Amino acid sequence: MEQDDVALLKRIGDKEMAAVEILYRRYENIIYRFAIKKLNNEFDAAEIVNTVMLEVWNTAARFEGRSKVSTWLIGIANHRIIDHMRKQKHNHVAIDEIDPIADEKNSIDMHKVVSAAQTRRFIDDCLKKLSGEHKQVMELLFFQEATYEEIAESMVCSTGTIKSRIYHAKKLLKKCLEKRII
Repeated sequence: MEQDDVALLKRIGDKEMAAVEILYRRYENIIYRFAIKKLNNEFDAAEIVNTVMLEVWNTAARFEGRSKVSTWLIGIANHRIIDHMRKQKHNHVAIDEIDPIADEKNSIDMHKVVSAAQTRRFIDDCLKKLSGEHKQVMELLFFQEATYEEIAESMVCSTGTIKSRIYHAKKLLKKCLEKRII
C-alpha cells in the first residue's frame, strides 16, 4: 500500500485530480480522528482534513519519501492543528456524558461502560497535564502508532530526543494515573 501511496503523490504532483480523490478517501478518517482528538471539535477537525489535502495538492511534488506517506500526512495535520490553535486561542475540554436512563437489557454492560468512560477520562485528564511536546509524542506513538523515527521526523528533532520525551511522558502518565486509580 505504501508504494501505491507514493505513486498517488506523484500523480497528485502532476495535478491529477483523480489521485487526490483516492488519497483523500484513503486518509480522511485517519486525519479526522487525529484532528478531533486534538481539537475536540468536529467542524474544526473536518476543516483540518480539507486544509491538509489542499496542502498535499500544492506540495505533493516535493514529497521526498523519507517517511511513510501516512506519517507525512499526520505531520502536516499536526502543523495545521497547531496553527489553528494559535489562531483560535482557545482550548476545548472534553466532557463525557453517559445517558442516565439505560434500557434494562443494557444495564448489565453499563458498569463496564461507566468504568471504561471513567478510565478514559482519567487518561485524558493525565494527558492534558503533560507538556505539549510530551502529549504530542504520546499521541503519535499510541494513537497514530507511529515509530520513533516517524515521530522524530514529524516533530523535526532527533530520535534520541523522542525516546527521552516518551520515557519522561510515560513516567508522568504512570504517576498521574496511579493517583487517580488507586
